[in-house]
Amino acid sequence: MRDKTLKLYVWEGVFCSYGCGMIVVLAHDIEEARRVILKTDEFAKYYPEDLAKQPKIIYLTKNTKSIAFTVHGGD
Repeated sequence: MRDKTLKLYVWEGVFCSYGCGMIVVLAHDIEEARRVILKTDEFAKYYPEDLAKQPKIIYLTKNTKSIAFTVHGGD
C-alpha cells in the first residue's frame, strides 16, 4: 500500500553550470519525486547523475519544525 504522507525532498548542489542550483519536491516517495522533476523541468534529463544523488528527506508531520534550505549562485 502506498504511503499517503507527502515528504519534502531536497537536492542541493545540482544542475551545475556556472553555479549550482537545487531541487525541492513534495512527493510520496523518491521514485515519484524523480518522475515529477523529469515531468516539470525540461532540462533535468540532461543531469541524470544529479537525479541519482540521494536527497535530504524531510518527513512532514504536525510536529515538523521550520527549516530553510538555501543555495547561493556562482559566477
